[in-house]
Amino acid sequence: MRYESLLNVKEYLHFLFLISVLFGNLLFFDLNDVQDRARSILIVVAVGLVYIAQVDQLKFEYWKWDVEKNPTNYEIVGPFGFVLIAVWIAILDYSTVAVVSKYTGLIIIFTIISALAVTTEIKKRSEERLVSETIINVHKFTVWCFFGLLYLVATRYFLMQGTWEWDLPSVYGVFSDAF
Repeated sequence: MRYESLLNVKEYLHFLFLISVLFGNLLFFDLNDVQDRARSILIVVAVGLVYIAQVDQLKFEYWKWDVEKNPTNYEIVGPFGFVLIAVWIAILDYSTVAVVSKYTGLIIIFTIISALAVTTEIKKRSEERLVSETIINVHKFTVWCFFGLLYLVATRYFLMQGTWEWDLPSVYGVFSDAF
């Protein structure tokens, strides 16, 4: 008996793209410079919102080598757009010397909703496809370990050591700093 894959290659490539956006911003932008920080926020928010917007409303289509189109399912990858934004805000908040904000901890904790959405989609796919139980458990374990780590970082660092102040600029401030 041959089992099907839970995720396809495109979804793994989307995860790789999100990780590369995160690390690319860390490498190419100086987080101490206000203009670079604002530009990095705009890039991360734009990429994150594109992934969030794709969940269940619109489906992008990609072209295969022949004329037939296949829709891309963003039900697993899409929630990680919000995670990308939350993690980037946490990195910026951590890198600022002045204030560590408890609001950042709350934003990270709200990413647990994304874990629930991803777990629901994994369960739905496992019912539709012939997938090994081990593969399902590995994917669920990976998702919950990642979100558990984010939860521990949020509660232990931001909520315990932070203050109820917000050091990140407003939306208008981000645009004025970036340009």
